Amino acid sequence: MGKSSGSAPAAEPCRTPAVSPGRLRSSSFVQQVPFSNGAGVTVRSEALPRTVAVLLRVVSSIDLDAYVRMRCDPVMMAHLGGPQPVEGIKDKLQRDVAVATADREWTLMICPGDDPSVVAGTVSLWPHEIDGTRLSEIGWMVLPEYQGLGLAKRAVGEVLRRAAVDGRWGSIHAFPDVGNAPSNAICRSLGFVLEGEQDLAFAGETLRVNHWVIAPTP
Repeated sequence: MGKSSGSAPAAEPCRTPAVSPGRLRSSSFVQQVPFSNGAGVTVRSEALPRTVAVLLRVVSSIDLDAYVRMRCDPVMMAHLGGPQPVEGIKDKLQRDVAVATADREWTLMICPGDDPSVVAGTVSLWPHEIDGTRLSEIGWMVLPEYQGLGLAKRAVGEVLRRAAVDGRWGSIHAFPDVGNAPSNAICRSLGFVLEGEQDLAFAGETLRVNHWVIAPTP
Protein backbone atom coordinates (compact mmCIF):
# COMPACT_ATOMS: atom_id res chain seq x y z
CA MET A 1 0.00 0.00 0.00
CA GLY A 2 1.27 3.41 -0.71
CA LYS A 3 1.75 4.29 2.82
CA SER A 4 3.29 7.34 3.81
CA SER A 5 2.34 9.71 6.39
CA GLY A 6 3.46 11.13 3.80
CA SER A 7 3.03 4.01 2.27
CA ALA A 8 2.78 -1.52 2.56
CA PRO A 9 5.16 -1.83 2.32
CA ALA A 10 1.26 -1.12 3.80
CA ALA A 11 3.36 -3.94 4.89
CA GLU A 12 6.93 -3.85 3.76
CA PRO A 13 9.62 -6.20 2.89
CA CYS A 14 13.00 -6.12 1.21
CA ARG A 15 16.12 -7.88 0.93
CA THR A 16 19.58 -7.06 -0.12
CA PRO A 17 18.88 -5.19 -3.33
CA ALA A 18 20.36 -6.48 -6.54
CA VAL A 19 21.66 -2.97 -7.13
CA SER A 20 23.91 -1.72 -4.36
CA PRO A 21 22.36 1.00 -2.16
CA GLY A 22 22.77 4.45 -3.64
CA ARG A 23 22.98 8.00 -2.33
CA LEU A 24 20.54 10.46 -3.84
CA ARG A 25 21.28 14.14 -4.00
CA SER A 26 18.77 16.91 -4.43
CA SER A 27 19.23 16.65 -8.19
CA SER A 28 18.55 13.53 -10.25
CA PHE A 29 22.19 12.44 -9.85
CA VAL A 30 22.65 9.12 -8.06
CA GLN A 31 26.05 8.08 -6.74
CA GLN A 32 26.53 4.42 -5.87
CA VAL A 33 28.27 3.96 -2.53
CA PRO A 34 29.35 0.98 -0.40
CA PHE A 35 26.69 -0.26 2.01
CA SER A 36 27.15 -0.14 5.76
CA ASN A 37 24.63 -1.08 8.42
CA GLY A 38 26.25 1.10 11.06
CA ALA A 39 26.51 0.19 14.71
CA GLY A 40 23.01 1.27 15.64
CA VAL A 41 20.06 3.31 14.51
CA THR A 42 18.80 6.54 15.98
CA VAL A 43 15.45 8.08 15.11
CA ARG A 44 15.92 11.71 15.94
CA SER A 45 14.34 15.00 15.06
CA GLU A 46 16.71 17.69 13.90
CA ALA A 47 16.70 20.62 11.50
CA LEU A 48 17.66 19.53 8.00
CA PRO A 49 18.33 21.55 4.86
CA ARG A 50 15.70 21.17 2.15
CA THR A 51 18.39 19.80 -0.20
CA VAL A 52 19.44 16.99 2.15
CA ALA A 53 20.93 13.84 0.61
CA VAL A 54 19.17 10.50 0.98
CA LEU A 55 20.86 7.20 1.81
CA LEU A 56 18.93 3.94 1.39
CA ARG A 57 20.06 0.92 3.38
CA VAL A 58 18.60 -2.54 3.92
CA VAL A 59 16.46 -3.08 7.02
CA SER A 60 18.20 -4.81 9.93
CA SER A 61 17.52 -5.94 13.49
CA ILE A 62 18.65 -2.55 14.83
CA ASP A 63 15.56 -0.85 13.38
CA LEU A 64 13.06 -1.82 16.09
CA ASP A 65 12.66 1.69 17.50
CA ALA A 66 12.00 3.10 14.05
CA TYR A 67 9.42 0.39 13.34
CA VAL A 68 7.60 1.15 16.59
CA ARG A 69 7.51 4.87 15.83
CA MET A 70 6.16 4.35 12.34
CA ARG A 71 3.65 1.55 12.96
CA CYS A 72 2.34 2.24 16.44
CA ASP A 73 1.65 5.96 16.10
CA PRO A 74 -1.94 7.04 15.32
CA VAL A 75 -0.78 9.91 13.09
CA MET A 76 1.58 7.73 11.06
CA MET A 77 -1.07 5.03 10.64
CA ALA A 78 -4.03 7.35 10.06
CA HIS A 79 -4.36 6.21 6.41
CA LEU A 80 -3.56 2.56 7.16
CA GLY A 81 -6.37 1.53 9.48
CA GLY A 82 -4.88 2.79 12.73
CA PRO A 83 -1.84 1.97 14.89
CA GLN A 84 -0.60 -1.58 15.23
CA PRO A 85 0.00 -3.19 18.67
CA VAL A 86 3.54 -2.76 19.94
CA GLU A 87 3.68 -6.43 20.90
CA GLY A 88 3.75 -7.57 17.27
CA ILE A 89 6.33 -5.16 15.90
CA LYS A 90 9.43 -7.16 16.80
CA ASP A 91 8.05 -10.18 14.93
CA LYS A 92 7.22 -7.95 11.95
CA LEU A 93 10.77 -6.61 11.91
CA GLN A 94 12.28 -10.09 12.14
CA ARG A 95 10.11 -11.19 9.24
CA ASP A 96 11.16 -8.23 7.11
CA VAL A 97 14.84 -8.80 7.87
CA ALA A 98 14.50 -12.48 6.94
CA VAL A 99 12.88 -11.88 3.56
CA ALA A 100 15.32 -9.04 2.87
CA THR A 101 18.24 -11.34 3.55
CA ALA A 102 16.68 -13.94 1.25
CA ASP A 103 16.22 -11.25 -1.44
CA ARG A 104 12.52 -12.05 -1.81
CA GLU A 105 11.35 -8.54 -0.98
CA TRP A 106 12.98 -5.14 -0.56
CA THR A 107 12.63 -3.10 2.62
CA LEU A 108 14.93 -0.10 2.69
CA MET A 109 15.39 2.41 5.47
CA ILE A 110 15.39 6.04 4.32
CA CYS A 111 18.32 7.81 6.00
CA PRO A 112 18.66 11.59 5.58
CA GLY A 113 22.16 12.81 4.90
CA ASP A 114 25.04 10.35 4.91
CA ASP A 115 24.41 8.79 8.33
CA PRO A 116 22.92 5.25 8.19
CA SER A 117 22.15 5.43 11.93
CA VAL A 118 19.47 8.13 11.44
CA VAL A 119 16.14 6.86 10.11
CA ALA A 120 13.51 9.06 8.47
CA GLY A 121 11.26 6.33 7.09
CA THR A 122 11.02 3.23 4.92
CA VAL A 123 10.31 2.29 1.33
CA SER A 124 9.42 -1.27 0.41
CA LEU A 125 8.77 -3.36 -2.68
CA TRP A 126 7.22 -6.80 -2.44
CA PRO A 127 5.28 -9.36 -4.51
CA HIS A 128 1.87 -10.51 -3.36
CA GLU A 129 -1.65 -11.30 -4.52
CA ILE A 130 -4.73 -9.07 -4.62
CA ASP A 131 -8.07 -10.53 -5.71
CA GLY A 132 -6.31 -13.48 -7.30
CA THR A 133 -3.85 -11.35 -9.27
CA ARG A 134 -0.13 -11.57 -8.57
CA LEU A 135 1.56 -8.17 -8.59
CA SER A 136 4.45 -6.11 -7.25
CA GLU A 137 3.52 -3.41 -4.73
CA ILE A 138 5.51 -0.45 -3.44
CA GLY A 139 4.83 1.39 -0.20
CA TRP A 140 6.56 4.01 1.93
CA MET A 141 6.40 5.85 5.24
CA VAL A 142 8.17 9.01 6.40
CA LEU A 143 8.21 10.29 9.98
CA PRO A 144 6.47 13.65 10.53
CA GLU A 145 9.63 15.63 11.27
CA TYR A 146 11.12 14.59 7.91
CA GLN A 147 8.06 15.21 5.74
CA GLY A 148 8.08 18.04 3.24
CA LEU A 149 11.76 17.55 2.34
CA GLY A 150 11.20 15.39 -0.73
CA LEU A 151 12.79 12.33 0.91
CA ALA A 152 9.94 9.94 0.06
CA LYS A 153 9.75 11.00 -3.59
CA ARG A 154 13.49 10.57 -4.10
CA ALA A 155 13.52 7.24 -2.27
CA VAL A 156 10.57 5.87 -4.25
CA GLY A 157 12.10 7.09 -7.50
CA GLU A 158 15.38 5.34 -6.69
CA VAL A 159 13.62 2.06 -5.86
CA LEU A 160 11.73 2.25 -9.17
CA ARG A 161 15.05 2.73 -10.95
CA ARG A 162 16.60 -0.25 -9.19
CA ALA A 163 13.53 -2.37 -9.92
CA ALA A 164 13.83 -1.59 -13.63
CA VAL A 165 17.49 -2.62 -13.60
CA ASP A 166 16.75 -5.75 -11.57
CA GLY A 167 14.13 -6.86 -14.10
CA ARG A 168 12.05 -9.22 -11.98
CA TRP A 169 9.29 -6.93 -10.75
CA GLY A 170 7.38 -5.98 -13.90
CA SER A 171 4.78 -3.24 -13.49
CA ILE A 172 4.70 -1.81 -9.97
CA HIS A 173 1.50 -0.90 -8.13
CA ALA A 174 0.81 1.52 -5.29
CA PHE A 175 -2.39 1.80 -3.22
CA PRO A 176 -2.39 4.99 -1.14
CA ASP A 177 -5.55 5.90 0.75
CA VAL A 178 -7.72 8.28 -1.27
CA GLY A 179 -7.30 10.84 1.51
CA ASN A 180 -3.51 10.60 1.62
CA ALA A 181 -2.72 13.62 -0.52
CA PRO A 182 1.11 13.51 -0.16
CA SER A 183 1.39 9.87 -1.24
CA ASN A 184 -0.99 10.35 -4.16
CA ALA A 185 1.03 13.40 -5.22
CA ILE A 186 4.22 11.32 -5.20
CA CYS A 187 2.62 8.72 -7.47
CA ARG A 188 1.43 11.40 -9.85
CA SER A 189 4.75 13.22 -9.98
CA LEU A 190 6.76 10.05 -10.62
CA GLY A 191 4.65 9.03 -13.61
CA PHE A 192 2.33 6.42 -12.12
CA VAL A 193 -0.97 6.03 -14.00
CA LEU A 194 -4.17 6.18 -11.94
CA GLU A 195 -6.29 3.09 -12.59
CA GLY A 196 -9.11 4.25 -10.31
CA GLU A 197 -10.43 3.81 -6.77
CA GLN A 198 -11.06 0.50 -5.01
CA ASP A 199 -11.61 -1.08 -1.62
CA LEU A 200 -8.60 -2.92 -0.22
CA ALA A 201 -8.28 -5.06 2.90
CA PHE A 202 -5.30 -4.22 5.11
CA ALA A 203 -4.55 -5.21 8.71
CA GLY A 204 -8.15 -6.22 9.34
CA GLU A 205 -9.57 -2.99 7.92
CA THR A 206 -11.11 -2.11 4.57
CA LEU A 207 -9.46 0.96 3.06
CA ARG A 208 -10.62 3.10 0.16
CA VAL A 209 -7.53 3.53 -1.97
CA ASN A 210 -6.34 4.85 -5.30
CA HIS A 211 -4.76 2.21 -7.52
CA TRP A 212 -1.66 3.54 -9.28
CA VAL A 213 0.59 1.56 -11.64
CA ILE A 214 3.88 2.21 -13.43
CA ALA A 215 6.21 0.24 -15.69
CA PRO A 216 9.59 1.50 -14.40
CA THR A 217 12.49 2.26 -16.67
CA PRO A 218 16.19 2.57 -15.73
